[in-house]
Amino acid sequence: LLVVLTAITVYLIKNQHKGTIPESLSNFSYKDTAALTKISILNKQGLRLVVERKNGGFWLLNNKYEADKNRLDIVLETIKLIDVKEPVSKVGREQFIKDLSVNGLLVEIFAHDKKVKGYYVGGTTSDNLGTIFMLENSTDPFICHIPGFNGYLSSRFYPLEQEWRSKNIYKYNPALIKEVEITYPASSASSFDLKVESENNYTLTGLDNHSQKKISPFKAKEVLTGAGYAEFEGFATKFSETQIDSLLHRKPSIIIAPKLTTGSVPILKLYEIEDENGSEPAVQAAGGEAYRFIGSLSDRPRELIFVQRLALRKLLHDYKYMAQ
Repeated sequence: LLVVLTAITVYLIKNQHKGTIPESLSNFSYKDTAALTKISILNKQGLRLVVERKNGGFWLLNNKYEADKNRLDIVLETIKLIDVKEPVSKVGREQFIKDLSVNGLLVEIFAHDKKVKGYYVGGTTSDNLGTIFMLENSTDPFICHIPGFNGYLSSRFYPLEQEWRSKNIYKYNPALIKEVEITYPASSASSFDLKVESENNYTLTGLDNHSQKKISPFKAKEVLTGAGYAEFEGFATKFSETQIDSLLHRKPSIIIAPKLTTGSVPILKLYEIEDENGSEPAVQAAGGEAYRFIGSLSDRPRELIFVQRLALRKLLHDYKYMAQ
């Protein structure tokens, strides 16, 4: 009985303020996230980030890039589950309002192209377990959280475009891939071209002597699956323009070139020479192979990316393996 009474007391203490807060001032969540069609985030420096849901279920970022699904899932979860923890104290109220006016993010949420919610997201509480929110056109800030989550929420809304972009290198139906060429510039004997002739009929060509042979569907489909879907780790943003120039003038370690039945796709060049600072050798895995590359895609060559070998494990075979 004592345990039950204690639990009830704690609950009442935590919720004593919430029952007196008008919902019109504190209703930050939007439960029907499946109906959302657009999210806009604007910082005080005028940087705006917009994601819009398109046909097919994917989200378009700033009308240019596919948005990262994992990032969107986290943001949609936040929009759905955010709750008021407590009002801000009278002592801190003016400071929180000032902080929101200087550093707050304006988040606007649309369902079926109609704005359904707007609020400002500010800084965190001293214990990092609450985040300051205030509804648009209100002057009453609140400490908000997601029940059961220990942490702050503001970082989920930062409008940094690269953090919201999809990390897909390739995202194609393997059935639409008609050819994959893997080139190792330092070893032509390891390089090969795989061509789809018909269903379960594949031709392997060695790029050093152009010898051809039929290969097993198992190995062919492994490569096609790898060319159909691959992700990169993140953007390599610490390279200077001079370092980018130097890198792109060097011979890549590996070149991956898929072709679709509808045409070519971006060629991926991988370099295993430098880290994100452009100065240290690549970390080597057991056996001497780099497990992390710097990548450059042909449609945006100067936008360098980090790619892990593990993400390309179905692609990075050599001719000897494929021909066995």
